[in-house]
Amino acid sequence: MSILDQHPFPDFAFPFTPVSNRLCPSGPTVGMGPTAQVAGPSGPDRRLHRTRTMGTYDAWGAAMKELVNQHRREPVDAGFDDCKPSPSGGLAIGDRCSTPTGTSSAGPAGNDQSAGRVTATDPLAELGPLLAAVAQRDSESTEAARVRAALERKFLDDFARACLQEIRPAMIAVLKRLQQLGGDGIIEEHAGGETRFRKPRITLWMSLKDEIVGEPRLDRHPYLLFEADVESQKVEVDEGDMWRGAGGNFSGRVGVWDVAELTHDRVTNELLSIAHRAAGERLSG
Repeated sequence: MSILDQHPFPDFAFPFTPVSNRLCPSGPTVGMGPTAQVAGPSGPDRRLHRTRTMGTYDAWGAAMKELVNQHRREPVDAGFDDCKPSPSGGLAIGDRCSTPTGTSSAGPAGNDQSAGRVTATDPLAELGPLLAAVAQRDSESTEAARVRAALERKFLDDFARACLQEIRPAMIAVLKRLQQLGGDGIIEEHAGGETRFRKPRITLWMSLKDEIVGEPRLDRHPYLLFEADVESQKVEVDEGDMWRGAGGNFSGRVGVWDVAELTHDRVTNELLSIAHRAAGERLSG
């Protein structure tokens, strides 16, 4: 329905009376609109009648302009467009169509579906699972690092205990017997973390004759070395059987032992084997 259908041109009459905040003439008229023939005086009063007729026309135009302005200022319902056609083919202000403003009823169906997906789906929602996965991975990594650190600490503690209770007593017993027989020995220990000795280690250097003067040498003094490797949690075993450039001819890694294998008896037997090879002899049996 158009504005003119909603608000028909008022009947002209005299005098004017204000109705609903606008001038609405009351009285008998013939016809409607600005061409209406008003039943009024004739003859000498015709000029006055025409003047009043024009005044009525001006009042009707002002009233229509105010109504149009009111419709223009009228708020539009959220989510809808003023797009419903009037019966005459035009657009009627104030009537509503049911098409949401976010979509176009004339567009392809694919566009409507895409718009619906964008509206219904949060495009940033996938960040949640990503950050949760990172947090979970960091938590697992932290826990794994904690467990690994605990195992490394236990391994080092076990090695230190083995050195104190098994290895060192066996080395001291051999060193004292060498000194009693005219030889000598030096026990060298390092806690690790040093520039030259990054891993914990303990070594017995032996001399089959006389005192060891200065720093012991790999090619002149038999030795047995145990070094703790934290990464593998194994004890690396090195030994040498050279004596003043003679005797045996070996110096280097001979194997890896578990901490549990570091017993007093095994360490003693290994030292005796090295001494025999350094003296050019082999252990019988």
